Parts: sequence; structure tokens; C-alpha cells
Amino acid sequence: MNVKTAFFVIALMVPGRQFGQPLGTTGSPLPPSYTFRAVVNAPYSALQVSESVRVGLDGNRIVVKLTPTRLFRDAQGRTRRESADTVEIMDPVEGVRYLFLTSATVAHRSKLPFISSSDPARNPQSPMRSLAGPDDVSKKEQLGQRTIGGVVADGSRETAVVKQPIVGGFQEMTFISEVWMASKLMVPVLRKDSSPYVGDSTTELKELVVGAPDSGKFRVPDGFTVVDETGVFKLEDTVAAPASRLPPLSSSFGRYPALSPTSVFSAQTGAPYSAVDVLESSRLMEDGTRTILSSQSRNVYRDSQGRTREERNPFSHIKARIVEINDPVAGFRYVFATSGSVVHRTKLPGVRRVAVVARPEPKMEPPFKTSVFTSETLKRKMLNGVLVDGERRTSVIPAAKSSALMVNEREYISVSETWRAVELGVTVLTTSTDLLGSDIRNELREIQRSEPDLGLFQPPSGYTIIDEPGEFQVDYLVDRQ
Repeated sequence: MNVKTAFFVIALMVPGRQFGQPLGTTGSPLPPSYTFRAVVNAPYSALQVSESVRVGLDGNRIVVKLTPTRLFRDAQGRTRRESADTVEIMDPVEGVRYLFLTSATVAHRSKLPFISSSDPARNPQSPMRSLAGPDDVSKKEQLGQRTIGGVVADGSRETAVVKQPIVGGFQEMTFISEVWMASKLMVPVLRKDSSPYVGDSTTELKELVVGAPDSGKFRVPDGFTVVDETGVFKLEDTVAAPASRLPPLSSSFGRYPALSPTSVFSAQTGAPYSAVDVLESSRLMEDGTRTILSSQSRNVYRDSQGRTREERNPFSHIKARIVEINDPVAGFRYVFATSGSVVHRTKLPGVRRVAVVARPEPKMEPPFKTSVFTSETLKRKMLNGVLVDGERRTSVIPAAKSSALMVNEREYISVSETWRAVELGVTVLTTSTDLLGSDIRNELREIQRSEPDLGLFQPPSGYTIIDEPGEFQVDYLVDRQ
């Protein structure tokens, strides 16, 4: 299947545990099979604006706008994208990509694996990837020509009934895409998409100028240091010291941040347990059925001394899992991949041993200044074999403009519930529901109150332990599912 769906996630109120990736703004080399298509003799510049419109179960229209992106292309096929303070330059002449922050003094350079060239004067047609795969049903139609943004564009529409993968199988969903292509530029000037996931979305080129942009747009700014990158890298404001720059790795889970010197690990003692932590997202579809779109899990452990262990798989296509152990007794954090050979050890700056208290989640700030939060205490009950206390939180965003990037015609209401184990001091269940039909459920399942094996909180034998003074990268051996 070729459908690519973009999810506009509005984190209105989802308290509870985080399935986080390593922190920081990172970049990575392009895939080895990536081919950059250089369109020559068709220079232009434009402002790309995108927005999505979702209609809630109560008829409320919610408009979400993405950050505008400035686009540039010269006659030799070089391109430049400016989004917020991030700039990407693709240079098919030199065969490289540059990525940098406008507030920085470092430009990260990596090679373009493959380059192809197209000239609109010789081949004005720009083939669009079909929404449908070989087993799907697709209907295509031509819409003629119209002038958009001062250029002539050819229109086409595709309606595809696609078998989308969901948890437990597949479900047929209808996608519609309408594209208006400026043949002389080989660029879409207007695109409208309809998706069961994000509703209706529109992407349009505005302030379109046909002609060569300033040549300086396709060069690294004066005063910047160019650093060649062959692996995952962090977008930095300054050049990193040699000791903190990592050797290239063929496969990586990404970078892990250094622990703050003032950070304190809270070791909850006297309450051992193990469980499977499951995070699921679901959506109410147009036919009234609720479909689980995604599900991910991690194994979590804690012993009586407050040691913790987390095992998770960030990528579904590989078997390797990443493991993080926090040992307040030894005073270290260990991070490693199950199919790797290295354990990254970091000293815990501070440790605080605390008694288990069934306290509520920390107070949350409203997602928007105009939001109104209310909360209520729920009756204590048994859940997944443990006693839990509950709290329900309701967030109401008044009608009209909620932020610079979001507008809702009516009140937008979302509700969440949090249930915490009285004797373990951990969140057992968090649910979040909104009027768009989206549900998030984060739950501890298969809870065991017995003491986990001490070996789970020790580095595995045969691994090399490396002490990390700062950021580090976790490598794994490729072994696909």
C-alpha cells in the first residue's frame, strides 16, 4: 500500500507515562536508496501553507494550520526549504544536502545517495504516486486546466479504497486526493486530500514567483562551519567537541541525552512489581466502528530497592529492543540494545529514596490560555489486580481562535481519567477521549507483585561497559522481524 497518512496530534490532556525517544533535535543521513529528483530549468520561489479541517462528533469544525514553509528552486535543480528556524538545502550539483538552524553557526552536510534529473520543457508530465496498492481499488479522473497563483495547472483526482493495516488485520478506508500540477514547473500548486484519519487537508503554494531566486539561498551562510555527517547527528548551535561527536554507525536507536547535573532519581522502595505497559490509539470511523490504529508496549520492572528496568522496541520492523536500567544502589544508569554488544553507563547525579504514595498526577497546565480545567475524584476500585484511586479531568476550549495555529467553531471538550495504584504509586490506567472520536489508552497489564530477578537490573554478561560523560548513541545489530 502506498497511502501515507499524516496525523495532526493535538495533545490536549494526556497525563501518564511517556513512551519517549531520546531527547534533542536530531538529523540523520538519507536512506541509501533515496533518489533526489532535480528539476532543472524551472526556477521558482513560494510560500507553502497547509491546514486540516476535522469535524467532531458534535459537528464542531476544528481547523489546524501547519507552520508555513518557504520553498526555493534554481535553474540547476537546487532546492531550499525554510520551516521555522530550520533550513534544508539540496544541492544536486555538489551531490550533498545541508541542514542547519538559522540561529546556529554549524551546517551539517551529508551525501545525496542518488540523483535524477527532469526538465519540464522535455517532459512536462510529473507522475504522481498512486494512493492505491495492487490489491486496492482506484478511480482516476482528469479535471482539465485552471490558473492558480498566476500559473496554468492541470488537475487530477484519485479516489482509492485502500486496505489499511490496523491492529488485528486490515480495514477498507476511502482516500481522495485532488492535485493541481503546474506542468512548466513540475510542482503541485494546490493539493486537497480527504482521509479518515485527519479529515480534509489542503496544501497550497502562495506568493508564487517564477524566476531564479537569489543564488545565495543555495549556499551555506558565511561564518558557518560545515561538518560532514555519516550517521545520526544533533542540530547544534556550535561545533561539538571531538569527544562528543560519535563515529558513524550503520544502525542506531538514536542519541540519548546526558543526565542533568542537578537531576535526581526518585527510587520508590519497598514496592516491587513487573508489568506490560501498553499504549493504544483508536479512532471512531465514519461507519460508527471503533478501530485500534496503533498499539505499542514495553516491559517494566521495579525491585524493593527502587531499581527500575524498561524494555521497549522503538521500531516494529526489527527484533532488537532497547533496555534502560536505573540502579540507585550502585548509582548508575545503564542503556543498551538487546542485539548489541555495548552497555552505556552514566552516573546518576543524585538519588532520593521515597516512600510509595498514591498521589495524583502532577498538576497540568491548560493546553491554551483560554482553556478551562475541571477535575473530580473517582471512587476507589480494583483494576488489573491492584487497588487504584481515580481522577477525571475535563478540558474545555471555548469556541473561536484557540491559538495561532488552531481555530474551533464550537467548544472543544476532551476528557481524561487517571487511575493510580494505592500500594505501588504508579499509574495503572490513563484514558483520553475527545469529540473528534480519538481515544488514547495507556495501561499497565499483567501486573505481578513479586520481586523481579536481580539479574534484570544488572548489565548483561559479555557486553563491554563504556562510561559516558555526555550524549551517546545506541547501536544494534540488524535482525528484521
